[in-house]
Amino acid sequence: MEKDLNGFLLFMIRREQSDLDNFVVSKAVLSIFSEWTEFEKILNDQDESKWLYLGEFKEFYKLFKELKHNQSVNFKFKTINLNLKELTGYAKYLSLNTTNERQIE
Repeated sequence: MEKDLNGFLLFMIRREQSDLDNFVVSKAVLSIFSEWTEFEKILNDQDESKWLYLGEFKEFYKLFKELKHNQSVNFKFKTINLNLKELTGYAKYLSLNTTNERQIE
């Protein structure tokens, strides 16, 4: 995660099959972190200027949390490229030389 937070966040977003504009955060988070609050701490400790997807993911996650982590959220992603995940698969995404990290000069 420290090397590719953008990829991790992309992988954690799941599209609802019944409504393609609705999304959830994968329950896989709970197999990595013991609680949602531990996951939130990681999100809040990260530098948004380093990770392109982080700010938008946090907006989405806030809505998901308000629904007690068990209802999908209607959300229009503008920065996070879900097509990258769906068209190429996560494994191929990881092998790409991505430009998702912002360049810090």
